[in-house]
Amino acid sequence: MDNGEWQYEWTIPAIWLSLWSGIGPIGQIAGSALGGYLLDRKGRKFCLGLGSLIGAIGILDLVLSNLPGDKNARRGMILAGKIIQGFGLGLIKIETFTYMSEVIPVSLKGAVMSFVPTFTLLGQLIGSIVIFAVIDNEKSMAYMIAMGSQWALALPPFILAFYIPESPAFLIKHSNPHGALQSFTRLLGPKNNPRAALRKMEITIEEEARMSAKVSYADCFNSINRRRTLIVIFASCVEFCFGLSLLSDVSYFLQRVGMDSSKSVLFLIAGVVCGLFANFAATWTVSHIGRRKLTVTSFIVVAGLWAFMGFLGFKTFSWTPWAVGGICTAVVVSAGLGCWPASYAILGETSALRVRAKSQALGSLANNITGIIANFTLPFLYNNDAANIGAKTGFVFTAFSALGAVLTYFFVPELKGRSALEIDHLFEKGVKSIGSSKLTIASQNPGQ
Repeated sequence: MDNGEWQYEWTIPAIWLSLWSGIGPIGQIAGSALGGYLLDRKGRKFCLGLGSLIGAIGILDLVLSNLPGDKNARRGMILAGKIIQGFGLGLIKIETFTYMSEVIPVSLKGAVMSFVPTFTLLGQLIGSIVIFAVIDNEKSMAYMIAMGSQWALALPPFILAFYIPESPAFLIKHSNPHGALQSFTRLLGPKNNPRAALRKMEITIEEEARMSAKVSYADCFNSINRRRTLIVIFASCVEFCFGLSLLSDVSYFLQRVGMDSSKSVLFLIAGVVCGLFANFAATWTVSHIGRRKLTVTSFIVVAGLWAFMGFLGFKTFSWTPWAVGGICTAVVVSAGLGCWPASYAILGETSALRVRAKSQALGSLANNITGIIANFTLPFLYNNDAANIGAKTGFVFTAFSALGAVLTYFFVPELKGRSALEIDHLFEKGVKSIGSSKLTIASQNPGQ
């Protein structure tokens, strides 16, 4: 801003910003749909390796997108690269969530799932540091360095796909108990009993198999699984409700409300660091505080913070950009301690083992659809060549955060500390969400 007048030459047009932000989730939808098919046929390891390879190809497209002479051709290549990269990411996400939900012990599931947002923030931190390092360099090489740095994160999961054991649940479903036993032996280590773990999983899968001989997406919405699937879909939309789409673009958003570009990137880095500490602390909160209580409380706090930011948008002062940045950081911390990691615990615990791959695919689809809506719409709200409502954007997420608190309170039961069989029986009995934390469900597992 110069003497109160916006300078438009460095502003990304709202339509292209919306397309770039919204197109990645479209690729993720396709990747998740393919993943839901391949997970049950080719296995978890195959999907991880394939998704990593496709993502690396998308990064190559982004690296080379500055070569065409025409500006719109360059923008089109970025668009294509984001679709390809999103496709690979969709495969990886559904694989990792399914794999973790199948192999993580009940006692560790909440803590481990809470690390998912931590690594999301870690990726943002690495990206923001790279951007800060090249932000003053206007040469084409700076762009290629920024885009090419993503390969450093695409390589590890590709290598990991060759070394991790296959999911025992997948091997059991494909009549390979010997392979499942070997996987459990590698996963559990010498101090645990892999045969007992194998028998417990066989009992769970056999019990669920009696309910449905052949699994399809329609089974996710039958009378037995409908409630569980809807909870998975809601948990997948938690990020949308607390405003992750806006927080992911906070450096650009802060520039739109008047902050200098270099300072906005520093604010992004500081916010990500604070979020990382919050997510590390969440390994305790998710493990010791019920998912319901944690999610509802953090949603209420986040709704209040967004409302405060919205009111700041009615009159702009010199300190307004700094206050907006502080509120965004507070939202990251509040969500990072509560609803964000808790949603992944809910996501991993709720669906039945037999339909888990497909229900996870539906959850990923919901996550991507809400991501498309948010990423496409937000630039038209805050960009200075569109509605330009600035800090009043906070009111949008005030409403969605409040809605998230209400839905969690009335529809999500407490699953902390329950085994897969106990969760099955909880949903079979139709236990109401309110008061579910005090209810004891017998596992009825003869192997225990």
